[in-house]
Amino acid sequence: MPTWKFKSDATLCLRKLVFAACCASLVAGQPLQKPESAGLTSFSTDANLVLVPVTVTDRYGKTISDLKPEHFRVSDGSKPRDIVSFGRVDAPVAMGVVLDLSTSMHRKLPFALAAARAVIDTLSPEDAGYLVTFDKTPELRVGFTRDVESLGESLLFSTAQGNTALFDAIGLALRHGREGKGFRKVLLVISDGGDNRSRLMESDLVSAALEADTQIYCIGVHERLRARDEVAGAHFMERLATLTGGLKFDVRTEGEVQSMAHAISLAMKDQYLIGFKPHDEVVSGKWRKVRISVDVPGIRSLRVSAKSGYFNP
Repeated sequence: MPTWKFKSDATLCLRKLVFAACCASLVAGQPLQKPESAGLTSFSTDANLVLVPVTVTDRYGKTISDLKPEHFRVSDGSKPRDIVSFGRVDAPVAMGVVLDLSTSMHRKLPFALAAARAVIDTLSPEDAGYLVTFDKTPELRVGFTRDVESLGESLLFSTAQGNTALFDAIGLALRHGREGKGFRKVLLVISDGGDNRSRLMESDLVSAALEADTQIYCIGVHERLRARDEVAGAHFMERLATLTGGLKFDVRTEGEVQSMAHAISLAMKDQYLIGFKPHDEVVSGKWRKVRISVDVPGIRSLRVSAKSGYFNP
C-alpha cells in the first residue's frame, strides 16, 4: 500500500502567503486577484482563518452567482461560526481528466469521449490540465500542460478493453495534481463506476482525496441495466464528489453532454470563497467537519457543494 503524503513544508509556507493575500483583499472589500505564481488551493487553512470555496446550484444544476454573505450559514463541528470574509473566485484551474477505458465502457465509450472533449473545450487559455486513462492499470497519457487542446487530441482512436482500476487511476491523478502550483486543482472522473482491479483500497483513496485540496467532479456514464459493481461504483463516485466539494452528473444520451459540460465548467470556476475562524479549542492535526448551508427567502431546493471538513494545522 502506498504511503500518501501531500503536504511539504514549502507547500505549507506557500499556502500561508496566498491566504494572507486573499484575506487582506477580502477584508478590504477588493475583488480576489488571480494568482500568477502562488497556488490557490481548493480548501485551505492558516493559523487564524479557514477558506472554503463554495458552489451553489438550483434543482436544474444552474449555478447561482448573486448570493450575499447573509444567505450562508457555517458550522464548524456542531458550533455555528461567523463569516469573517466573503468574496468570489474565478481562478484558473488545473484539471486532471481521469477516463475509464475498460471493457465495461465498450458501448458507452462514445458518450464518455464526447463528455471529456466537451468539458476540455470549456477550459480557457489561463487553465492547464493533464490526462489519466485506465483499464487494468492507470496510465498518465498526457502530463501537466498549458496546451489543453492536446488533451482532447490524445483521445483519438481510444478503445475499451481490460479490467477496471478506477481507484488506482484516481490515486495517480491526485499525486500528479501536485504539479498544479498556481492553479486551483480539480479532477474530472469519467466512468461507469465499477472497480475490479485496483490495489488501492477505497478508504485510502478517500483519505488521500480529503488531503489533496482537490475538488472532484464525476460523470457517470450508465446504461439502464447496470452490473452490481457499477451500482456500488456510482454511489462511490457520488460520495467522493460530495466529500471533496465537487458534483456528480450522469450521462445517458449524447444530447445531455453539452449542457452537462457547461454546468461543470460553471461549477468549477464560478464560486464563492467563504472564510471563518476556527474555535480556539480545536486540536492541531485533527479532522474537523464543516457544514455550509444556504437560506434564500422564496427560493427552495438550492444545493451547496463544499468540502466536508479540514485538517486543523
